[in-house]
Amino acid sequence: MKRLYKGLIGALIGASTAGMWLGLDLVLPEPYGDYLLFGLMAAVNGIIGWQIFYGVPATTRNRSNVVEKNPHK
Repeated sequence: MKRLYKGLIGALIGASTAGMWLGLDLVLPEPYGDYLLFGLMAAVNGIIGWQIFYGVPATTRNRSNVVEKNPHK
């Protein structure tokens, strides 16, 4: 079930992001709005790619699964 919820959340985020880009394309003036929109899209995709490539450190990602050894035993 967890994978299903993650898939649904990803689909909602993707649909809302696509809708946002389309809305901005309609609102911004023609030649200059396209340059601004494509620049924003490149920046957002670069930030997302950076987060995916470098990811979250394992200590914060799996904090609930970390078992610490007791040094007093």
